[in-house]
Amino acid sequence: MRTSQTFIGNLTKDFTFRTAKSGRGWATGSLAVNKWQKDQEDKVMFIDLKVFSPESASDFANNVSESLVKGTRVVVSGSLETEKWQGNDGAERTSLVLVVDAIGPDLRWASADITRNPRDGGSGGRYAQAAAPAAAPVEDPFVVDSSAGQEDPF
Repeated sequence: MRTSQTFIGNLTKDFTFRTAKSGRGWATGSLAVNKWQKDQEDKVMFIDLKVFSPESASDFANNVSESLVKGTRVVVSGSLETEKWQGNDGAERTSLVLVVDAIGPDLRWASADITRNPRDGGSGGRYAQAAAPAAAPVEDPFVVDSSAGQEDPF
């Protein structure tokens, strides 16, 4: 069972995108977690991020690496893991890694333009969207016409 955790912080470097021989893509980055989520020693935590794409495509990891850059404040959710390895000096090292399930800009501090990616293979499956017909303009109920003697409701 995986336990999902959510963090808010700033990216400390641009994502690096890679593709395996199998065609599966992944991206790696790093997050500095905000002051409300400090560790026991009251220091800012740095978390390595890994974004894996589904077996058949590298869209997710590629979208992340093309969309989010160093310094961007993000909201990221995923499962925390500890990676251990042996350094060049022979000492054992560990790092905290978040395997990312979802990530995006923190819209409290930025705005975003969303571009949906086209789906391969015709219909697009259950997420396909039909083109909506152009809608007629709708009258805004909150617009106050002061020339008609209307008062601001607020």
